[in-house]
Amino acid sequence: MRLDLPYLMADTDRHGNERRFVRRFGRKIRIRALPGTAAFASAYSAALEALESDAPPRQAPRGGAPAGTLGWLASSYFAAVEFTGLPTLSQSTRRGIIEACLREPIKPTSPDKLALCPIPLLSAVHIRMLRDRRADKPGAANNRLKYMGSMLSWAVERNLIGPIRRVT
Repeated sequence: MRLDLPYLMADTDRHGNERRFVRRFGRKIRIRALPGTAAFASAYSAALEALESDAPPRQAPRGGAPAGTLGWLASSYFAAVEFTGLPTLSQSTRRGIIEACLREPIKPTSPDKLALCPIPLLSAVHIRMLRDRRADKPGAANNRLKYMGSMLSWAVERNLIGPIRRVT
């Protein structure tokens, strides 16, 4: 029997038994009742309610960084057509990596985050620092370079910032 209910997933275990789950917000609850029965409908409803009540709180809109800072630039980039035109999975991946970079401290001992760095003070040293902090994971380091570079290239094309200073 094919069921087309939101958040209902089905898979087969190694013994060939079909299992059904309600999956939402990265969590799942198994439904053991037979499909098409009243018990199944009530178990499905209860699972949805349980997952909804444990839903992560809605995040405040991203942004709010002072104008002229790297955080402000990132929120402008996230609102741009070039970013919103990307597939949803690409958007969430890029956003997650860029926001993780913005939460990094400017210096190892500094409490100031990179999001508050004024754009005129941003240099290639900062970008290399972001890369080097993930040296143990080369793929993550390359993704930081790639996505920060695409955001900064976008900003240079729109004259929001000048070219990044090369400081050795």
